[in-house]
Amino acid sequence: ERPTQSRARSRMRVALEQSRVAICVPYAYGHVVAQWATWMCDSIAVPVHPKLPEAQIEYLIGDSAADLMVCSQETIHLVRAGAASCSIPLVLVDAADARVNEVHRLNSQDQTTNESLLKPADLEDEHAAVLIYTSGTTGRPKGVVWTHNMLTFWARAMEAQWGWTPEDRITNWLPLHHVHGLLNVVTTGLYSGAHVTTQESFSTQTAWKQLLAEKPHQPTLFMGVPTMYAYMISHFQSSSSSEQREMREKAAALRLYVSGSASLPRTYFREWQNICGQPILERYGMTEAGMPLSNPLHPADARR
Repeated sequence: ERPTQSRARSRMRVALEQSRVAICVPYAYGHVVAQWATWMCDSIAVPVHPKLPEAQIEYLIGDSAADLMVCSQETIHLVRAGAASCSIPLVLVDAADARVNEVHRLNSQDQTTNESLLKPADLEDEHAAVLIYTSGTTGRPKGVVWTHNMLTFWARAMEAQWGWTPEDRITNWLPLHHVHGLLNVVTTGLYSGAHVTTQESFSTQTAWKQLLAEKPHQPTLFMGVPTMYAYMISHFQSSSSSEQREMREKAAALRLYVSGSASLPRTYFREWQNICGQPILERYGMTEAGMPLSNPLHPADARR
């Protein structure tokens, strides 16, 4: 419902079919709503890291040829210059739920909403869905197009290989401008009907609190990067013996731990398996190809 409402209000009669909508909103529920609202307009989402320098954001707005800029009160100061230099409308939304609060650079007649805008656009499988920028390892970041068909294929493959079901629960701790968080966690999780929550940034205390929760509130999957596991291990090691016993028991209840985005040190792999008896599944991915390589879900040899 929220993407439908956000879509209707942010569209404002602007012809958005296959237009590029840059989204610079803190990585929480509102960002996901804004992205799905963009898709419902048959527009192309361009996720922008909300903590990038202004100059880098201006580059992404210009390079992507964005037609619309969606931001929140927390990020408007970062995107205002870029939106102005490209002469594109700027839509200010609530970071919590993507409710549209204010629209800049649109005429009053453009701010009308009617029932026709509440109907989702007819989406074509081959239409572009999201423009994801690379990290810029070999030069300036480059935009990579993912179509709706590619997203669907990806979600189905992940569902099959990693056993996603509607009974799964996961919190996304990862940035939503890269494939790990955007595709592996949020898109696949929602496609599978799983319970997906989002956090703006990683918190070791909050992550462990979730692992220690009682079912059905306890997550069934945890996906992160090596640094997150390092923090989780350190927190465990600094806990008392009685706390460690509970942490071991609760952490063992999750069905899958995944690490990606960087090489997982062997020490982290062994220490985490020692804590909860669960091996960390490692996979290799890149913006241009998604995730072409993964260790098996139920390996004969936990680390290869």
